[in-house]
Amino acid sequence: KLVEALDRAIQKAGPLIGHEVAVDRLSITDAISRVAEVLRLHRRLSFEELLAGPDGRNNRSAVIATFLAVLEMARLRLLRIFQAPGDEASPGSEIVVEARETLGEGAVQAAPEDYR
Repeated sequence: KLVEALDRAIQKAGPLIGHEVAVDRLSITDAISRVAEVLRLHRRLSFEELLAGPDGRNNRSAVIATFLAVLEMARLRLLRIFQAPGDEASPGSEIVVEARETLGEGAVQAAPEDYR
């Protein structure tokens, strides 16, 4: 379900461009900081809302960076990813990302190894 949600977010991220030139390097460290900031404010969001970004229009690079940031933060036990219980009509309901107590103020700092 997690990969399916990522695929939907990438499909919504915008049209496929034949020649895309990336000027900025993909920074997972920056994405981790953005995700931590959003989860400090909201504590719980759907996975698709988190991938879509603040205005709902993240580009593909931002979606992928956010996805990798969420996986790294889950590995570090800073957040929890779970699927909300569904009902009989929709057995596979949305995936939810929730901040843990360890995601307090100042808990996420740039690691000595920069994820780029």
